[in-house]
Amino acid sequence: MSRTEHGRGRANTGRRYGDALEDAILGATWKLLADSGFTAVTFEAVAAAAQTSRSVVYRRWRSRDELIEAAVAWQWSRERTPIPDTGSLRGDVLALMTTSVAAHSQLQVVASLQLMSYFSQSGSSLEEFRTSVLSNETLAMPTMLMRAQQRGEVDITGVPERVLNLPVEILRGRVLTSREAPSLAECEAIIDEVYFPLLRAYGAVSG
Repeated sequence: MSRTEHGRGRANTGRRYGDALEDAILGATWKLLADSGFTAVTFEAVAAAAQTSRSVVYRRWRSRDELIEAAVAWQWSRERTPIPDTGSLRGDVLALMTTSVAAHSQLQVVASLQLMSYFSQSGSSLEEFRTSVLSNETLAMPTMLMRAQQRGEVDITGVPERVLNLPVEILRGRVLTSREAPSLAECEAIIDEVYFPLLRAYGAVSG
């Protein structure tokens, strides 16, 4: 059953159903995670913060891991911005670094630093977590690069994925280590002094 179907046919009694109830639960979970870390997220604590019952939470998510992942995905979707389309690869990458990814700096920190216990107990890694929960964001660089190739700006054939995704990976590393996004000048330096020279070295950009 979809989120919206939960709430269909209900009388307006002041109680929350469907999306409103789910948003309250996931919002409460995210706040507990961001403020106090993985160990603070229990069904009892989430239910109390969301002003609902433990059984209501448990009916939707059968484990704490499922609830954690749902809350991070929920928060990510709320912060998601459109993939930039400025008309040039440099403009797109700069826009991605200064708006789309930088906007997620708090989420990136929480998803890495606050979830060490999660990774330890689940046996997964930050990369696996990011891939499973935040997979939609990985479309940004491939989409921008494909547009650039269609415009004739680049030829990315044979260029390793790690090279093509370098700006985002540098930015993520910066956010996770310093807990803040780089300045506009730093983003421009990454693009002009590191990324494009590397693309030229692989023959993806001429001139």
